[in-house]
Amino acid sequence: MKIRLLPTKEQEEKMLKTIGCARFAWNWALNRWNETHKEGKPCLMSNIRKEFTQLKKQEEYKWLNEVSNKSTDVAMKNLDKAFMKFFNKKANYPKFKSKKKSKQSFYVRYDSLYFVNNMCNIEKIGKVKYKTNYKIPQGRNIVKFMNPYCSFDGKYWYLSFNLDINENQINIKNNLSIGVDLGIKELATCSNGMVFNNINKTKKVKKLNKR
Repeated sequence: MKIRLLPTKEQEEKMLKTIGCARFAWNWALNRWNETHKEGKPCLMSNIRKEFTQLKKQEEYKWLNEVSNKSTDVAMKNLDKAFMKFFNKKANYPKFKSKKKSKQSFYVRYDSLYFVNNMCNIEKIGKVKYKTNYKIPQGRNIVKFMNPYCSFDGKYWYLSFNLDINENQINIKNNLSIGVDLGIKELATCSNGMVFNNINKTKKVKKLNKR
């Protein structure tokens, strides 16, 4: 599902900042991977993500804390997936992302996302107006939003996601199994009393056979 977002100027600035931080996390992690590989040490994304957590505590990188932690964390997880595809010979070696050529998007924390009064709540962004023809469940903890991403095409903002709706299961108490007795005079006699006549014994079918 994809819906159009109508952010305010302040919200748009936060969104662009989140995109920039997610891109920075990807490039920083890729650079650390390359450096670790040159040093002949094991390259583990889990260790690089721990280093990134410590990096955000430094004064010069505290601006990274102004956006959702999930947006930068998922960016590094996506880099890890890109390396897995590379090692499985399904893709080329991951490249650094540039501001102009890379897709302008960031991951939205799913458990903070909800819709109410024609507004959608996005972590660290706030309640953003949206426009859509889809009927989206309103309220918190109504549905689970899977893989939500916010993107910008240079003109419009969008939010894409999948829905996981828990439908109420109906308990069937009655025994729905039916016994069927096949015969010659009657085609089938069911245990629930239903009888199906053998059409081969009807006058219409007999006339067709003669013809």
